[in-house]
Amino acid sequence: MKTKLVWTKFSVISLLIPALSLASCIQPVSIIDKPKPKKVHKFVFNKEYDSSYFLNLLRKNNDELNSKTATFYGLNLFYNQDEKIHKKNFFLENKGVETIKTLAQFQKTIINKTIELTKNIPDYLKKPEFEIKKEFEDKFLNGKSVNDVLENNNINLVEVTNQWKLNSSYSYYLEKNGNSNTLNVIFLKPSYVEDETMVPDKFFKNKPYFISIVYPKNTKINFKYAYSYKPITNPNVEPSIENAKLIYKKLEQKYNIPKTEISTSSNFFMLKVIDFSQKLNNIKTFRPKVLDLIAEKIDPWNNTFFPEKQVIIRTAQEFREKILRRTFKLDPFAKIDSQNLILDFETKFLDGKKLDEVLKNNNIFIYETWKQLGWGNFKEIGWDKFEDEKLLLRKMENNNIFLTTISKTDFILNFFGGIPDPDFEKVAFQVLVFPKDKNIVFEKNINRFELMKNLEENYLPKYKEENTGN
Repeated sequence: MKTKLVWTKFSVISLLIPALSLASCIQPVSIIDKPKPKKVHKFVFNKEYDSSYFLNLLRKNNDELNSKTATFYGLNLFYNQDEKIHKKNFFLENKGVETIKTLAQFQKTIINKTIELTKNIPDYLKKPEFEIKKEFEDKFLNGKSVNDVLENNNINLVEVTNQWKLNSSYSYYLEKNGNSNTLNVIFLKPSYVEDETMVPDKFFKNKPYFISIVYPKNTKINFKYAYSYKPITNPNVEPSIENAKLIYKKLEQKYNIPKTEISTSSNFFMLKVIDFSQKLNNIKTFRPKVLDLIAEKIDPWNNTFFPEKQVIIRTAQEFREKILRRTFKLDPFAKIDSQNLILDFETKFLDGKKLDEVLKNNNIFIYETWKQLGWGNFKEIGWDKFEDEKLLLRKMENNNIFLTTISKTDFILNFFGGIPDPDFEKVAFQVLVFPKDKNIVFEKNINRFELMKNLEENYLPKYKEENTGN
């Protein structure tokens, strides 16, 4: 019954692909040339300890105790400088550690330092102060105002760099010390549970990210390394490994997170499934000609093409008002050939179908997506590293379509590992065509474990079917 429910949900989402597009893919099946049955891929988890699963357990625990791990714009800028500048220095001047107690300290440590680093980068990559503040609040403060948070709390930040891979990078395990006002913070690496303690020295340089803890001002933080978490009397075992396994079992029993391909695989696998979901729902990303006309007139911070970077087109008249007239408003001298611009949009986003025909039974959701600066170590590898937001259809409930956007670094903390840069210049549109009887619910900053559930229920079965067949 559970499998049936999963496939029912999945088939509903598949209906979002325009009917005309589906019809064009239908091919007659010969009775003689029957298709070979696809291999059935059955997932079996037979490891007692798994570092990827442990990483998810730690995140679940630490989220509950107001600790976050994420990249940050200012940190990327700092490590994109010449190595001579940052080799012996840190973004956080106190050797990569800072406890922020006041708003003035936050302004100096985070905002002013970041703004200083934006002097020599292109304007469209240059975040204004309010966006720098908002990024920090979204990633480390659950979207709460830093002004409000600092009234009763401190923010501890640790700057992590020069790690090997995500599962063997430094993480935290947070644990309250009974009923006292003490918070124990254990430094460890998820890879400890797979008996891996030694890694190549600086195999991947830099890969910067922050680990934050928000805690009440009357709470004391007690930092420890994994080897000192609990006394280990057996001389034949490594204390760090033994204590990491102890924490693993404790969290495994507490949360009972289902063991699936997603929860026990690297975070790169989640991105593969997200890419697959875009393909399945026919979400297209291109830079249309209309953006070529006014790309220099807009920016992602103060003057976006669409309000809130998104719009729903319901009629051809709305297309002309919200896209063509908006273009003319941005640049009254632009040479606007309406027919050519509409044809370009139809070709890139509607599989060549006419706009009027598509809009008879469907609406068009457009998300304005901008290149964002990632960490790239430009001097050594000779290219800039950028990322973009990916539009994700999370789920369908009743007549509602739930959308969100995903950034790569939300999952992999600058461990890019061969993921290609966006193949558009500066700014593009992401387009989803959906039935007129459906409503769009767009939400940002969705909980990681909610996303995992969405991917497992709505996309993983079909992903496995298409990637394990003959």
